[in-house]
Amino acid sequence: MKYIKKNKWVLIPISVFVLVMIFAVVGIVNLVVPNDSKDLYGNRLENIEKNKISDDNVSLIEEQLLATGKVKSVSYDLKGKLINYILVVNDDVDKVTSQSLTAKILEGFEQNIKEYYDFQVFITTEQESEIYPIIGYKHFNSANFVWTNN
Repeated sequence: MKYIKKNKWVLIPISVFVLVMIFAVVGIVNLVVPNDSKDLYGNRLENIEKNKISDDNVSLIEEQLLATGKVKSVSYDLKGKLINYILVVNDDVDKVTSQSLTAKILEGFEQNIKEYYDFQVFITTEQESEIYPIIGYKHFNSANFVWTNN
């Protein structure tokens, strides 16, 4: 006790410094380490239950695209509110025709789905080409796709 009374002017700044450092370390750890209990997308996926995409729609769209004879394969992937399609088209399909295939994708979905989800279409061929790959993106507020310039 005598030691504390004798050195109180040294111990007070040291104890304040230690407390500040503890709070600083806790604050930095909270900034750097992600909180796993929170949703990855935050609140961006609100109402997603009301706008579910059925597997039947996806299968129907795939069948329609393959039935055109211009598409070799179709891949579908859903990430949050982004619907990704990868279309591998025949080597003889021109750019305008391949871009028009996206109309079949949009026809397969109801209006509420088109107004809720973003669409992204990757069009490529098995052979190396000057035209392909091209990428189209449709924001949920947009009516049409926007395409990359190749």
